[in-house]
Amino acid sequence: MKKPALLLGILVLAIGVTVGWQIGASELANYQLRDDLQDIASESGARIGLKSPASDSDLRREIVADARLDGIHLQPGQITVHRSSNGEAPVIFLQVDYSRPVWIAGWAFHLNFSVSSAK
Repeated sequence: MKKPALLLGILVLAIGVTVGWQIGASELANYQLRDDLQDIASESGARIGLKSPASDSDLRREIVADARLDGIHLQPGQITVHRSSNGEAPVIFLQVDYSRPVWIAGWAFHLNFSVSSAK
């Protein structure tokens, strides 16, 4: 009688660990993407004159490439780029909306994320 209860407990624990691992990995990738967005939005090379300011499509390509390194698959349409001119220092605001699936025994639910370059 104790054997089925033990097996059920181990199964529930294994599912919990698997789901927790997937959610934790998704959250960590989201934090890494936020840091990448802040770095890209700062355009420090353009501010000190080492390179010319990037276009919106260049920024989107760079974000897609950085997100792929973090395990996030994005399309350029998921990325919003806003520019505002504040004297000599233009401000770039970047926002990305995406979702990641979490799988439980062949069934999936999606975690929705909205990350921006704002601090």
